[in-house]
Amino acid sequence: MRFASYRRAAPRYRRFCGVCVFGFAAFAAHAQDQAPSGGSAVATPTGPLGAPPASALPVAGVSAPASSGTTPNVRALTITPSISVTETLTDNVRLTERNRRADAITQISPGITVSSGIGRIRGNLDYRLSGIFYARDGSSNNVQQSLSAAGNAEVIDNFAFVDASANISQQSRSAFGTRTVDPALDGGDQTEVRNYNLSPYVRGRLANLANYEARLGYSLTDTSTKNADVSTTSGSLSVVGDRGPGLFNWSADASRQAYKYEVGGRTVNDRARGTLFINATDQLRLSLIGGREAIDYPNQPRDAATTYGYGFDWRPNERTNLSGQREKRVFGDSHSLVFQYRTARTTWRFSDTKDVSTGFNQAPVGSGQPGATYEVLFQQFAAIEPDPVRRDILVRQYLLQLGVPAGFLTLQRRQELAVSYQAVRQTYTLTASQSKVQQLDRNAQVNPITDFSNPVRLRGLSANVSHRLTPQSNLDFRASIDQSRESGGQSRSTDLRALSLTWSGQLGGRTSYSLGARHVWYDGDNSGYRESAIYGTLTRSF
Repeated sequence: MRFASYRRAAPRYRRFCGVCVFGFAAFAAHAQDQAPSGGSAVATPTGPLGAPPASALPVAGVSAPASSGTTPNVRALTITPSISVTETLTDNVRLTERNRRADAITQISPGITVSSGIGRIRGNLDYRLSGIFYARDGSSNNVQQSLSAAGNAEVIDNFAFVDASANISQQSRSAFGTRTVDPALDGGDQTEVRNYNLSPYVRGRLANLANYEARLGYSLTDTSTKNADVSTTSGSLSVVGDRGPGLFNWSADASRQAYKYEVGGRTVNDRARGTLFINATDQLRLSLIGGREAIDYPNQPRDAATTYGYGFDWRPNERTNLSGQREKRVFGDSHSLVFQYRTARTTWRFSDTKDVSTGFNQAPVGSGQPGATYEVLFQQFAAIEPDPVRRDILVRQYLLQLGVPAGFLTLQRRQELAVSYQAVRQTYTLTASQSKVQQLDRNAQVNPITDFSNPVRLRGLSANVSHRLTPQSNLDFRASIDQSRESGGQSRSTDLRALSLTWSGQLGGRTSYSLGARHVWYDGDNSGYRESAIYGTLTRSF
């Protein structure tokens, strides 16, 4: 049996994981000391391979029952072990167009969820180790890790803090490799991506005139293929004027980000800017921006330029928000446009951003917006998980399968539209996205498989319908289309379409189940396949 994903982890990343887990355990112990006596809330279990639990996906096509109980907004220390068993019967385990081979896949996924909601340490950790076993091909057996963790520590009262987060997931190496909707089916393009972040910072006030924050950061992204590995060090200082209500306000910030690639050298981005805010009315705020920016690419002259721009933020009422920003940057123009509107039963959100991105499913750097799909899911998940920190992890777990390969600096324009409608027993969600990605630093990534030196356009569309059958069970239907197109070069393209129907529910307070079926169509330049499967999952928390 070969356990490739786990075995290839380099010693320095295993040590980093150990430090993170030890640190969180210490945080948890400290939080437990400060927790009030009495029973603690039971944490919501998560599904295998780091996917959200069936009961936590009311709008994603794989959801299960709404919780019958009420979850408190503030949780004491909670440690919840769990185990999931998933059985999948597929008619095309090798994802080939010809010589299709059926197989039965068994996934056994022990895991642990830790949550701390009071005291100096607040955060959540969800870790799963999934053993995947193939009935007809034991040589393909493997182990996959899944980790989603985020926490904050208040080191000195109202002054010094530390943010930390970690994620491990299975992602595509390339926008043009053989893709799949199930990590247990590897078409040769899958890699394990491990991302760790640590950021200490201090914040306070300056003579009752302004608020400041000084922050250091370290981020490490490691993949099984190594060609996309990158570590990032950063430092930033921001000062925001605070003299009370008035016509004008101001802010100033400076930052440095250094990206060190496993293959391709080091890239440094320096930026400083000032912003003048004009409070035109109680609902409308305007801004003028000016500054300086420079990017140092390996083996290239320093690229520097004066930056300038403008922005606005219009909030006519508590349900409507329209904001925008446009800047002239060293690499060209950047912009951000966000529209949000909600009613008692609907949520609408549109965003259009263009900025620098570092991969690993991150929104463009500096956009300040996590994305339309994220926002809609974050609001929809509120009924399942009121705690905003745990809800953030829950949504990000579900969205980890989306995005572009990790590990390089790109110029990305992304447009997203997300609409949801909540009826009495149904939830309807429609999401659409389009991204245009081009690598900025061509020396940073030399692997031609993941080459983004030519512009690549990524499109996605999904529709979800969730129907609550009983207070303890749901029926969910999902249809999705994902496309990638290369402009110039080899003009590569891929299309992935999928349909799924899932019935899920609760068996008591600690056991959940889901049964489903799917059909997938994939077409690429050099490969294509059709795959159908039925699957079932049983999850037990302790």
